[in-house]
Amino acid sequence: MVYPSFANITQYSCKSPAGMLAKSSWTAAPSKLLVRHAAGPYPAGPGPCRSHSARLHESRTVCARSEPPAFIGERERSRRSSPRLVATRGVAASAPGPVAPVIVPELQPFFAWLRDNGASMENVVVANLDGKDGGSGWGLVATKDCKAGEAMIHLPASVLLSYEEGSSPALLELIEKVPVELFGARLGLRLLAERAQADASHWAPYVNLLPNTFKGVPLFFDGDSLRALQYPPVSAQVGKRCRFLIDFAKEIAAVRGTPADPLGADVDANALGWALAAVSSRLFRIGDVRSMLPLIDMANHSFDNNCKVVTDGHGGVHFVSQKSIKAGEALLHNYGHLSNDILLLDYGFVVPGNPYDYISLTFNQNLLDGATIAAQLPDDNFGDLEQPAKFQAEVLAELGLTGPGADLEVRFGGKEIVDGRFLAAMRVMCAREAGEVRG
Repeated sequence: MVYPSFANITQYSCKSPAGMLAKSSWTAAPSKLLVRHAAGPYPAGPGPCRSHSARLHESRTVCARSEPPAFIGERERSRRSSPRLVATRGVAASAPGPVAPVIVPELQPFFAWLRDNGASMENVVVANLDGKDGGSGWGLVATKDCKAGEAMIHLPASVLLSYEEGSSPALLELIEKVPVELFGARLGLRLLAERAQADASHWAPYVNLLPNTFKGVPLFFDGDSLRALQYPPVSAQVGKRCRFLIDFAKEIAAVRGTPADPLGADVDANALGWALAAVSSRLFRIGDVRSMLPLIDMANHSFDNNCKVVTDGHGGVHFVSQKSIKAGEALLHNYGHLSNDILLLDYGFVVPGNPYDYISLTFNQNLLDGATIAAQLPDDNFGDLEQPAKFQAEVLAELGLTGPGADLEVRFGGKEIVDGRFLAAMRVMCAREAGEVRG
């Protein structure tokens, strides 16, 4: 099996059977950003190809449901067997029109595993949307008209994958070395532990469907493509993630082959990068637990989503319609109120006209000077930010733009267009006395 190389890794080789973690070697090349996309035997399925996020997306917080709906549904099983799929994913920028479903018989082992563990589907199939919903590849489609509030999918606790539940003490010890905000990387270690077990893993039918490459995610761009972005915020984040993967691979190498080794196979920076990319787009928060939700994670994105995830009260979840859905229509989930920076970094796509898109700038004297030049204002239009008047310093502190714990990031774009804190700061820095800003 071959893991894809990520930026800053120039060599990668493996010698291991399919289904097992690769034995690999790699060397870092800080002076070059190169990537080699693997085309090895690791099976790729119709799951989403998205990357790690160090943020918990608001829409991924699962809502509570006091009385879970009772329903029974089972997808028609096919007796055919076919080669595993290589699939891509996309985004529905708005609610799509009807899509003719294309049933995927190759998913039979996965659906059999779900059914055997008590999961159910009601009027849902996995289909190749073929771009008809605004750009998506594989996704979930309704097979008949559904009303708002109908439970389309039920997943019991036994098929949810988390690191908080079921991890060995040695694995938990390793996970604790990952910064808590990088919960995707934490769950990625659990995913690698399951991969190491191959078919002996309880989650093997699900793990076997995960993509083996993430070519649309900047972490896996080659050097020329990364530089072609000409967008420092994304490039800087890619660099930070690469450094984390390289550094943490050393933590794993330090315990390899010892009783403290929880993975049982060679895991290098490329393997960590694959796990990190595979996990983040499938990460949901259920209470205080982060979990991967098989099947539900195949739903594509829309800010105008028609479905949401709710708890069943017993550790499992339901995927429930939020509005009426027509037969043949894609089931869509809102990944969160995210900017195109985050969508590209973590999911590999952007949304044209994204209402949550923004750029972040640091509030400092240079920003005020730039605003002065851009607006062709007099040089003395704003006061001295480094030596503000007492009333100016007080208001800036109230805005959180000065003093201990100050948040100097101001945003432009999205629904607010201009950060309200920045507008308030501009006003106070233009003022010459307190009466101009305090009525």
